[in-house]
Amino acid sequence: MFANKKIPCDVTIDNSLSMLLEGYCFIQNRCLRYKTDIFQTRLLGQKAICMSGEEAAKFLYNNNYFERKDVAPKRIQKTLTGQNGVQGLDGDAHINRKQMFISIMTGENLKKLTDYTYWQWKVNSARWHNNDIILFDEAQVIMCQLACRWAGIPLKKHELKQRATDLGKMIDGFGAIGLRHWQGRCARKRSEEWIRGIIRKIRTGKLSPAKGTAAYIIAWHRDQNQKLLNTQVASVELLNIIRPMVAIATYITFGVLAMHEQPECRKRLQTRDRVYKQMFVEEVRRYYPFTPYIAARAKKNLIWKKYFIKKGTLVL
Repeated sequence: MFANKKIPCDVTIDNSLSMLLEGYCFIQNRCLRYKTDIFQTRLLGQKAICMSGEEAAKFLYNNNYFERKDVAPKRIQKTLTGQNGVQGLDGDAHINRKQMFISIMTGENLKKLTDYTYWQWKVNSARWHNNDIILFDEAQVIMCQLACRWAGIPLKKHELKQRATDLGKMIDGFGAIGLRHWQGRCARKRSEEWIRGIIRKIRTGKLSPAKGTAAYIIAWHRDQNQKLLNTQVASVELLNIIRPMVAIATYITFGVLAMHEQPECRKRLQTRDRVYKQMFVEEVRRYYPFTPYIAARAKKNLIWKKYFIKKGTLVL
């Protein structure tokens, strides 16, 4: 295969401000404007190629073609993902860390998660009768409770609201600027300090989570060099278990909005049609996307649909 097509170019000195202002629609707007699924621009002072569509997604997720280490901006690492976590690794280190997460997702553990979820929602929602609530806030608290219980992380009643709020601010702050961003960074700092304490207690025997829980597996996991993860990295990865679960509060809220705006969906969800329920969940995820794009950097010179992508190019 050879490259003989020129990538459409969105001519500008730098498009960073436009991306910030347009958000989720930035790539889509230009793909529609140029009638293409790929275009070239400049972001944060560097050349970037933006792609869209199913084939582009499959291409970008090929680890033989792209690497993710140090691609995520520091502002995202210092709010959402943490530094030196699985999202920024490549090669053997990435495979080793990913296997750690996969080992947590056993059938038994997932069954427990389902049971905990059902029980926690039943208990908490029983208190809502005849009261006005803010669903998003309530959902964050519930997801924090069940995530910590499932992961083997002790959570005291008096600290629940703070932990749930901090996990929520980490999620909210990664795409924000100004005060919201700095609130997210402060929330991550507090959360990592909290989880580092948990890891230390596990390793010194002061805390004994059940074998097979996320807290146990991550605290005792050894990397590709057979070394325990340092305490800071272990705290980042344990947060990478509970933070995304709290983030589901966003999808829960949008799911309720979808049922409110589409009453026929609500009726079908009350049936035992498991296939439809799965379809509904996926459609909520598609219709209300969580992040506007994913990013990686080309490992080598590449050709996609006869377009040439130079080694080292940032691709979104």
